[in-house]
Amino acid sequence: MSKIVYDAVISQLRGEAQEALGMIQHLLETPSIGRDSTHTAQIKEYAHKLVTAEGALLTMQQYFNQQFYPPVEAPPGPPTVVTPEMSPTMREALESEKIKAEAKKRRKNPKKKDDS
Repeated sequence: MSKIVYDAVISQLRGEAQEALGMIQHLLETPSIGRDSTHTAQIKEYAHKLVTAEGALLTMQQYFNQQFYPPVEAPPGPPTVVTPEMSPTMREALESEKIKAEAKKRRKNPKKKDDS
């Protein structure tokens, strides 16, 4: 199977799934007098089409996706070291840890008040 054919199959299956989902949403939102059994049957029919298209899509991706789209590997080299200067979140976390440590220290060694 060529990559072009694979992409075409995936696109068609996505389209079928989106079409079925859209029809289900439309049928659920459309007021139906008495909601007869044909209305319910139509919703069930589109639900089956949705499940079939999504199942086929997942199966195709599971068996063939890596053949055409191999997993991306991490770039070689040492990992990036993040410093507090580079990350505001890290600065906040370190400040929070510092405050917690100081509070814990004060709880262990409370200062005694002088009566003078």
